Amino acid sequence: MKVARDFEALRGVITSFAKERPEVVVRVFLASDLVFLVPDLVAMGCEVRVMATASPYPAPGEMWPFLALSHQGLVTVVDWRETPNPLRAVERTEGLAAEGLGYWREAYTSGEDETRRAKPTHYRPIRKAAFGSVCSLPMRELMEAFLVLSERGEFSPELILGESKRKKAHGYQWPGEGFAEWFLLAVVFPRMAIEGVCTYVAREDRSLNQWFALDIDYSCWAHPRAAIRFQGVEGEKRGQETIESAR
Repeated sequence: MKVARDFEALRGVITSFAKERPEVVVRVFLASDLVFLVPDLVAMGCEVRVMATASPYPAPGEMWPFLALSHQGLVTVVDWRETPNPLRAVERTEGLAAEGLGYWREAYTSGEDETRRAKPTHYRPIRKAAFGSVCSLPMRELMEAFLVLSERGEFSPELILGESKRKKAHGYQWPGEGFAEWFLLAVVFPRMAIEGVCTYVAREDRSLNQWFALDIDYSCWAHPRAAIRFQGVEGEKRGQETIESAR
């Protein structure tokens, strides 16, 4: 039943793209146990990549869409179940080149209020369900290397706070909840920052904390044109956005 609901939701997204942006290629990464959906997806105009395995845990399924970043060209990664307006996400990616930037992302914190305010372990610079790129990365090689190093214990999940405090990052254990975001933080974000990042922030968001400020400071150090784009201001037209230098 859940598969049927998700498929109908996806159908709505694909229909809107076909109507408003027919030149955009919609690529779906499909678990092997859902191969029966391929004929319908192809008939709807999708490009389908069938994975070698199913995804009984959050990972690897949550990581498969990241493979699209290997593509030379504009790439927007969205989860239609979590992204209210996938068309807006595509437009964000299209605007990157004109701004001299390589990526856009949404930073966030997870967990209860106290966790969100105080703990760096739950801060994430990239929401896995929505980000975009005009640059390419060797994603398969990066994923394979990261998994091998993680299993060997050669890539530490510890965050060092001051001289003595050490905390392990949330979601560092494969293939559990949060591993996809941990991969984006540890491997992808440093590479994004070098190419220049545009960070989208809701003006009314009060959950971002000192770790977000440190993130922005790092982003500006990595690329001088790093920017923040504010959106969703109370009283303004819904979806209106303004941009200013992150500095």
